[in-house]
Amino acid sequence: MPRCSKHPRANFPQIPDHDTYYVYGFYDQDTLFYIGKGRSYRFTKHFSQYHLKENTPKNNKIKQVNKEGRKVDVKLFAIHLSEIEALDLERKLILSFGLKSEGGILTNLRYGSLDSAGLWTEDRKKRHSEKLRGKNSEVPVDLVKKAKCLSYYCGYTAKEISEHPDFRKFNLAPHTINAWCRGNKFKYVLPHLNHDRSSLREEKYQETAMLLKKGWRVKEISDTLGLGLGLVKLYNTCYQKQTKEQ
Repeated sequence: MPRCSKHPRANFPQIPDHDTYYVYGFYDQDTLFYIGKGRSYRFTKHFSQYHLKENTPKNNKIKQVNKEGRKVDVKLFAIHLSEIEALDLERKLILSFGLKSEGGILTNLRYGSLDSAGLWTEDRKKRHSEKLRGKNSEVPVDLVKKAKCLSYYCGYTAKEISEHPDFRKFNLAPHTINAWCRGNKFKYVLPHLNHDRSSLREEKYQETAMLLKKGWRVKEISDTLGLGLGLVKLYNTCYQKQTKEQ
């Protein structure tokens, strides 16, 4: 199992593996002050000079600990989790310890990664989208989401997407669509796609299958995993067929 190298700001645990998820906590002298979820070297990114430029309660706490001559202790609550299991545990732990802004002890700004979209108001999303799309600002954000889904889950090329009936009327250049799908411009549209996607299709199918097995409805799965309703319906069809064959 890989181990993080020594770091001047924190004491890191061993990384269980690079593929499954875990939930971690930041401690100052055994006092917990932050909870997060991730995989691979996710928890190390909080301590980069670039990341610490942002003025947040968590970053200010890290800088205070370091200024007083101590390191932050990073500890793992659970390892070898699926993404949905990590999201669920992260939220439960944050709810248990409470946000400092609401009388708890954690410097987190929200109750877990699933709430990240809450940091973007609809007005902010609209202004940000129009700025990024420039001359294509009349294109609805839902179309950007559809382009990302077609690319990530169906394997469409940017050219194929530009020729799709829903996109053709906007006369979009393939390089524009490629920027939507491959770049970091629209992270807030489908936040769960912002990591290595080498096994993303299979991962999302397995998570969908797990929730279907538990009796979740298609709409609930779509909302929870951030997947298009059509894609979840497709996964449901595949799952039902697979179940009958077993």
